[in-house]
Amino acid sequence: MFWCASYTETDPVVIAQEGVEKFKSENFEIIIVDTSGRHKQADSLFEEMLQVSNAVVCVICTILICRNTGS
Repeated sequence: MFWCASYTETDPVVIAQEGVEKFKSENFEIIIVDTSGRHKQADSLFEEMLQVSNAVVCVICTILICRNTGS
């Protein structure tokens, strides 16, 4: 397993976009983009997920959501 992060970039959308481009260029077939779980900040997390989804082109998108979100 390989991962992509940044010590200087703070925008998760940019990090996801750059990571996906990197792994696609290296011919990875499965790329998983994970956000940090912030259950108490559900609104901002959903907005971030939407932005990442719009920025990253994928064939299949699966969203896993904690069952406690919104509780």
